[in-house]
Amino acid sequence: MSCKDLINKCGDPNPVGVKVKTYYVSIDDIDVFPPFKTTTAQGDSVVLDGNITLLPLKAWNRVDINSKTGEIKDTMVGPLGSRDWESTFDAITPKADPAQVEFFSCLANGCFVVLVEDKAGNFRVLGNPDLPASAETIEITTGKASGDNRGTTYQIKAEVGTPAPFYEGTIDLDPLT
Repeated sequence: MSCKDLINKCGDPNPVGVKVKTYYVSIDDIDVFPPFKTTTAQGDSVVLDGNITLLPLKAWNRVDINSKTGEIKDTMVGPLGSRDWESTFDAITPKADPAQVEFFSCLANGCFVVLVEDKAGNFRVLGNPDLPASAETIEITTGKASGDNRGTTYQIKAEVGTPAPFYEGTIDLDPLT
C-alpha cells in the first residue's frame, strides 16, 4: 500500500455523526459480496467494488436510530507486528415494543452485515459473509421516569482486519427485485 498526502482545505465541511437510517442483512441472505477496488485512486483500497447482491426474495432490513446517537469507530488493536482493526457501531433505537424486542432478540446471536451512512454521505460496511458483524451489547429499557430513554441501546462489532469499508453500491429494500 502506498500512502498519499492528506491535505485539508480550511473551511471544508466535516459533518460529525451518522444518519438515522441503518440497514441489516443476515449473511445467509447474501449471494455476492464485492471485493475491494483494485484501482489506484486515493482511497480506493478501502472501497468495495460493486453491489452487495442478495439472494432472491431477500432484502435489507431498515432500522431507524435516534438522531445524534449513532457513531462508527475504527480502532487499531493488538501489539506491534500483529496489529488489526475492530469496527464498532453504537446507537439507540426508540421503543421497547414487541417488534423491537423481537428484532434485537434475533440480532443477539445473528451473523450479519450492517450498512451505516455517515453525515458526509459515505456508507460504511460492518462485517462480511466470512467475518460477520455481531451484537456486542444490547440493552432494551422501558425507562423509569419522565426524561429517561425508552428504547434499545446497542453496539455492533466487526473484526474483519480492516477499518469498516466504504460502500457505493445499491441497497435493495424490495424482496421481489
